[in-house]
Amino acid sequence: MTDQTSILSPADRVTELVARALGQSRLCAESLSDIVIPELPPTRRLCGEHVLRHLRSRSLFTTHVLDDLESLIRQLNSEISEGSYEVCQPHEGHPDRAYMEVILSPKAKRLNQALERIRALYSTIHSVLDAVEAQRISARLTIDD
Repeated sequence: MTDQTSILSPADRVTELVARALGQSRLCAESLSDIVIPELPPTRRLCGEHVLRHLRSRSLFTTHVLDDLESLIRQLNSEISEGSYEVCQPHEGHPDRAYMEVILSPKAKRLNQALERIRALYSTIHSVLDAVEAQRISARLTIDD
């Protein structure tokens, strides 16, 4: 006997993804207001502030928001790269071997933590939009049969 309660309907799956995205958007908004925007110089805050307005208005599920998040991700990757450098570390037990280690400045570390949340939100919103599109296509297939 199988447990049918673990199988979600397409509508329930979308609802679950939306709930996850809303929760992720709160974490992302917190990271933007507490870390990203204060860490960036005033001339580089516009993208973060724009995304924060989207998050606060709960208008998340559009391709425009995805585009804005993608721009912010690119910007933060650049900021993190500026605050990173590589050092050659000796390999323990093998003095003739070494490896490269990336060191992040304190600012780059904070931005990197925020970036993880922003990437997670981007991925979750993408999943919502994909699930909705899958419902539309599935409905058309059913009607066409």
